[in-house]
Amino acid sequence: MRNHLLLLLVCLAPSLAKTQPSPSIQLDYFAAIPSEIDGCSETYTYTTASLKKGKYIFISDMQELAMIRVKGKIIHLKKVSETQPSSKTYKNIYKGEGYTVITLMKEVRPEGDEGGYNKGTLEVRFGGATITLVIHGVAGC
Repeated sequence: MRNHLLLLLVCLAPSLAKTQPSPSIQLDYFAAIPSEIDGCSETYTYTTASLKKGKYIFISDMQELAMIRVKGKIIHLKKVSETQPSSKTYKNIYKGEGYTVITLMKEVRPEGDEGGYNKGTLEVRFGGATITLVIHGVAGC
């Protein structure tokens, strides 16, 4: 009898694990650039979205502060690491409110006197969930 119960538990365990929903992260657009961002900035959105519409999913002041929106709430992030893996490629890591956000951006072309159009990835981690998005946008002053 004991062996039958053990066998039953072993057989049911994988199906029970599958019924638990996996956590997911969905980023919202910013309706406007928050007032905390004044001067230089990075504004990124999905590669499928037009930059002209001003719908951004990631905004930073290019110094210490960055923001994303999740479920209508602005998540404030602080830059904890900044590296340059190769020429014109920049990797930044931000953390805040339980989130870790990693941007890996490559400058595609200069824009204006002090800016550039960039393409890359945005990785967002929260709890056990991770999403990686292909993004584009501008950075500059």
